[in-house]
Amino acid sequence: MKAVLIRPDSNGYVTAATPPLGLAYLHAGLKKAGVDVEVADLGHQDLTRKKLFERLAADPPDLVGVQAFTRSLFATKDVIDGIDTAIPKSVPIVVGGPHPSALPTETLNEIPRATYVLTGEADESLPALAAELAKGDRANPEAVTGLYWRENGQVRGTAQHLPQDLDSLGHIDWDYMKPLSYRAEELTGFTKYTPAAQVYTSRGCPYLCEYCSVHVVNGRKIRRHSAEFVLEDMERLHKGMGFPEIRIMDDNFPTQRKYVLDFCEKLAAKNWDLAVSMPCGVHLQLIDDELLDALKSIGVYGVAVAVEAGSDRILKAMKKGINIKLVKEKTKLITAKGLDATGYFILGYPTETREEIKTTIKLSRSLGLTRAHYNVFMPFPGTKITERLETSGQLETIPWEHHHFESVNFSYCEVSADELRRLRKMALYSFYLRPHILWHFLTKLSSARQFVFVLRKFLEYTQLSWPKLPWRRTAAASATAD
Repeated sequence: MKAVLIRPDSNGYVTAATPPLGLAYLHAGLKKAGVDVEVADLGHQDLTRKKLFERLAADPPDLVGVQAFTRSLFATKDVIDGIDTAIPKSVPIVVGGPHPSALPTETLNEIPRATYVLTGEADESLPALAAELAKGDRANPEAVTGLYWRENGQVRGTAQHLPQDLDSLGHIDWDYMKPLSYRAEELTGFTKYTPAAQVYTSRGCPYLCEYCSVHVVNGRKIRRHSAEFVLEDMERLHKGMGFPEIRIMDDNFPTQRKYVLDFCEKLAAKNWDLAVSMPCGVHLQLIDDELLDALKSIGVYGVAVAVEAGSDRILKAMKKGINIKLVKEKTKLITAKGLDATGYFILGYPTETREEIKTTIKLSRSLGLTRAHYNVFMPFPGTKITERLETSGQLETIPWEHHHFESVNFSYCEVSADELRRLRKMALYSFYLRPHILWHFLTKLSSARQFVFVLRKFLEYTQLSWPKLPWRRTAAASATAD
């Protein structure tokens, strides 16, 4: 059997800065099961839609898998429409990822050409589906966990199962994924060194933040790779491929203290000249001297924290489990250790007032942060807050194509979308245009190309115009480019 796994481009927004690690895990699982599998990352190394469709038409696979995120669902539909013109109707297309995991029935209804939806983590279920399809007429979709399909005019589905022993899934084939071929300049300002590679140590999240949908795919229970497994990946990337920095991408690396201390001890003993970063953040409740000292011992140079709001009322509504007093104490401890602190903030949370938004912006400037990210609230499928908005009648239809971070298209709080846009612009200007912050940020840039990229993204976030960079293409351009 031959399979192709596709990460769609996203209509001009950044997708190809890093390898698609989710698809890389699926590639490893299918390869282990004896499937001839290819990963097609649209937008990477000049792979346009036209080129992809021509390749599929010339050599049709037996199975096509397409990754779908809410923010790029519109682009995913376009890509599947194009695939449909290139392959025989008999070739099944399976869609997976966060959006279909939250809305499997709706996804099948929205994408008529999709044959199946796989929910949750598909490391085991995708190879199982491939094995069933290889049986031809004897294929039994009910034998595959987390699978949805159409039958007699109805959508049917099976219960989801998450892999428990992550080590048993095997290592990503880093030689095949070629992580050094990705555009490291798109991470500039967020890493100490480039290029920087990415690894995961765990899956799952036990926290109950009402705006977050991580649990939809990964569940509430934390499951971990062994420290030895992760260190093998890091050694391959650092010593074998020359990456000077490794980014630990999971949301809950520090959650289990015994694991973290053991991991840090084993990594520090290797004496590698390596920087380590954790861009997805550390829960503020976990931060103390012991944890920060352990992280510093392995080359961690900064800590990201999800503050989210400057109001205890909104933090309580979010079910963050923190308060402003704790935020101030923990960020002060981070900076006292000589670590850079990055803060994540949400503006426009439901019921949030204009003054509370301004309080969040003011707090962000007072915490000693070196970077701040201001995202406007978006109702992602599968979250508690989205369920509440639907129940209250505030969500009738959601234009998923407008779910991206570079623009503000709707508001569910006291202020309008236009005012939210202005408030975020004010937040960005008031934080980054302070001389010491601007200087700190600019001194981290190592080339004119990186400077231009960062400037373009800043202008996109502030809704100002900027000519498209010659090495970036929109989805429309990719669809017609040679």
